[in-house]
Amino acid sequence: MHNFTVSEYAGTYPDNGEYPTGVETEENTGLVIYPNPVEDVLYIRYENSAPETAEIFDAKGRLLLKLKITAKSEAVNVSSLPAGAYILRLTERNNIKNIKFIKP
Repeated sequence: MHNFTVSEYAGTYPDNGEYPTGVETEENTGLVIYPNPVEDVLYIRYENSAPETAEIFDAKGRLLLKLKITAKSEAVNVSSLPAGAYILRLTERNNIKNIKFIKP
């Protein structure tokens, strides 16, 4: 499991009650991200080939985490993130997927 801390966070995300819930799936790639919203651990699973890198950005576009993916399944500890909306960017060669997730 990957652990990281957020040392600076200047913004917050408004709670409008319109957050997606459940599992995010990209059918053509076999990508599964869960749970969403996430409390502590975000799971990333690829049924086809795994991405090379994963990055997490906050709502202001600041890079909070960058990690190398070494398996088709990863667990990322996001418990230190404050509540808000985030983007998980997965990169495989020239293919980039951006997936939104929520930390309540």
